Amino acid sequence: MMRHTLISLFFKELESRFPYAILHHVEDVYSNNGDIDLIVDSDKKQLIQFIKVFCEENKGYSINHTIDKGTHRFNLIFFDDLESFKIELDITFSNHNLLGVNVKNLLTQAVKVCIGDFYFTKISHLDEFDYYITKKASKRENIENHVEYLNKLSPKKTIQEIKTLYKNKIAEFSSSFFIIRKWMQKGQLVFIRINEKSSFSVCFLGPDGSGKSTIIEGLKNQNPFIKFNYFHLKPVKIKKSSVAVSNPHGGTLYSPFVSYLKLIYLIFQYNINWILNIWPLKLTPTIIIFDRFFDDILADPRRYRYGGSLKVVKKARLLIPKPTLTFVLLAETDVIYSRKKEVTIEELQLQLNRYSNLCEDFKYKKIDVSNTVSQIVNKVLIEILNK
Repeated sequence: MMRHTLISLFFKELESRFPYAILHHVEDVYSNNGDIDLIVDSDKKQLIQFIKVFCEENKGYSINHTIDKGTHRFNLIFFDDLESFKIELDITFSNHNLLGVNVKNLLTQAVKVCIGDFYFTKISHLDEFDYYITKKASKRENIENHVEYLNKLSPKKTIQEIKTLYKNKIAEFSSSFFIIRKWMQKGQLVFIRINEKSSFSVCFLGPDGSGKSTIIEGLKNQNPFIKFNYFHLKPVKIKKSSVAVSNPHGGTLYSPFVSYLKLIYLIFQYNINWILNIWPLKLTPTIIIFDRFFDDILADPRRYRYGGSLKVVKKARLLIPKPTLTFVLLAETDVIYSRKKEVTIEELQLQLNRYSNLCEDFKYKKIDVSNTVSQIVNKVLIEILNK
């Protein structure tokens, strides 16, 4: 079932259960870019249950994240043959939201609008005009970039009047009352997100040529969370462009003594940076991606110039914090060798055997990368959503 059809079906079933209205840009409701902002007169639990059942009936998945006390982001993921697509919904269902949106009042003046062959309910032009200025003021966006759209909603308003209304909203959001209210809600949000376990960490292991970067990019495009954070090997923020390695086995091996010192340093580095860089992300709805990880040393010690015993690496691994889910990307040797020839085919075969052993030793998820990119990304997505 295509995205366009599912959106129409969702709003048809939503309307049969709860009063709703789209808050702005109803003409872009079928667009693949951005989310759909709407209000729904519903209890939170009933709304979550409705969306969950809708996704199950249409062979999809839903995941929700609290934006503030009265607003949730719902990411709906569906799989159509070999492709997947996402519908993002920002739903305000309570008056206890940071922007002060009054759900029942806006629904009273709501109107029907035909988009394509389907009638959607949206808030009135005047209400949308006020809401849109309020939203842009809360984000401190340049209102001049939105004057054309605001003029369509209220043609009689001059540019100067729009700017004046915007400045008044800015002043309102700068008041002591609003700032105190904002920080009180942020405090509540911290506890909510700790309880919801908002973040999810994923690791990809595999030899060069297994398609880690391609799969990670595909996952980024269909991210079921709100944010995306990328790490290479260690929980240290770096630019992705700086991690390319052209000759992974070019360096000489460290002595066993130096190798063990390096392990001690890595244990310290992983734990300290996990606290500094990963723990704070647990308070945001984000997917945390690791391209390679500490376990990589077990499969390809020469890449890291490790010259000690692999048994010691296994022991050291017990002291390293772990991602929630680890995928090992595997295929036949000739398939991966045809993509990248940075090591000999004999060395590649040895690496693949070691990576395969990681799945048996640590219960990691094995992914066959001889399939198409869409198939692989879909399988990864389903594993994440099931977890």
